[in-house]
Amino acid sequence: MLVNMNENEIEYINALAPYDHGAWEGSISSGEKVSVGGALFHSRSEWLVDKVTSYLMDEFSLKTLATMSLLEVGSYDGWVLTQICNRIKFLDVIGVEPRKKNIKKGEVGRKLAGIKTQANFIQGSADDVGSLFPDRNFDIVLCLGVLHHVSSTYDTILSISSKSSDVCILDTNIIPPLQDDVKNIGPYVSTIDVVYYGEDNLWTAAAYKYESPYGDGSRANFGIVNIPSADLIGMSLKTCGFSEPIELGSEQDFYGESDKNIRNIKELLCVSRREISIDELDNRWKKQVEDSENIFCHTTLPDEIILSLIKLLPDFNGLNLFDDMCHSSQINYVDEIESSILCIISKGLDESSEKQLLNKFPNLNNEHLHIMSVIFRSPYEKIIMEASKFFLNKELPDLATRYLQIIVRKPNCDWWSFYRSCYLLRKSFVKNKKHTKANYYQELLMLSNESFPF
Repeated sequence: MLVNMNENEIEYINALAPYDHGAWEGSISSGEKVSVGGALFHSRSEWLVDKVTSYLMDEFSLKTLATMSLLEVGSYDGWVLTQICNRIKFLDVIGVEPRKKNIKKGEVGRKLAGIKTQANFIQGSADDVGSLFPDRNFDIVLCLGVLHHVSSTYDTILSISSKSSDVCILDTNIIPPLQDDVKNIGPYVSTIDVVYYGEDNLWTAAAYKYESPYGDGSRANFGIVNIPSADLIGMSLKTCGFSEPIELGSEQDFYGESDKNIRNIKELLCVSRREISIDELDNRWKKQVEDSENIFCHTTLPDEIILSLIKLLPDFNGLNLFDDMCHSSQINYVDEIESSILCIISKGLDESSEKQLLNKFPNLNNEHLHIMSVIFRSPYEKIIMEASKFFLNKELPDLATRYLQIIVRKPNCDWWSFYRSCYLLRKSFVKNKKHTKANYYQELLMLSNESFPF
């Protein structure tokens, strides 16, 4: 029951409106029954409480939860967090909310309802959690209904998830996955960085719109916000060291046909568990780089394919590369694959060429195909490098050195081929016990690509 409030208490309660997300019920000091809130999204708030508490109690015992800490980022008036705390006792609970008015709204709501909460509420945004909690993390981080009010889904997930040592539960409006537009957008998205190798999702999308701070449930300042796709959320969580998110529910659980007449929404409630510690996060992309560079530096194409690449690229007419390969090993030139090789040189490995090569060389693996898929970008340097790896494997470091130096001394050489050739030159000179030369190319390698893994 409200106490120590004057006759203007109803006006004060109204001044803190709207109570969009929860319903607070109780009596004012005169004894009059008052109910505030319970608007359009109240059923959604109840759904969030049910889903979050059910998940936590399924995953952890109440005894374990009592030893865990919880942070909610964007707690609005605290209705959802208050209800969660009514069902589960935690070690420590904090709600962070950027608007002081919303924090006051929760204070009045709880006072009206005559209830207390374990949660402590402090003012701050998703961007502030690092400075608000510089020396601590939480077992569980909640962020409900916030991500569609921020300018960058990834930056916000990076910020809030950095405070989670285990569980991250996110809820947001989302856009449907792209369909017809995928083929139109894909060619304009550059995915040539080595960290894309082996990734399921190479790119994703979000929708952007203007949003002002005019409403209590919108962003705290004027700007542009993004509405993420489910894939963007998954990509962001994975990049932050979390597992592929598991969907806990959608708008279909609480949003009826009559509600759609007011507003269309598509919603995702999901949970993800930490897989990689924050300290190890930097090593994730480095491991991806290492895996990719291992292919380009240590995997050698079949001899017949290298020989065909050399023969069919006219730029090699002035070199003895074809003859040197033939003299180094018994290789039979294969006429049947010429159309596929010409395709690889001119535009990359297409589906038809891949099928033809696999029929002829059934032992081709994904690593071979990956190398061939990018040869059309600077084929001169890349084909010479494939031949040089062949010579190294045949214990012919002098031949490898001769051709690798053609690459590194070519004006305006392809960067990828340059630093990889420096690495292979270092190996060649080490084999010949010419350590001064080996060190020279090691220095050039580090100058060219300081993140190179070998």
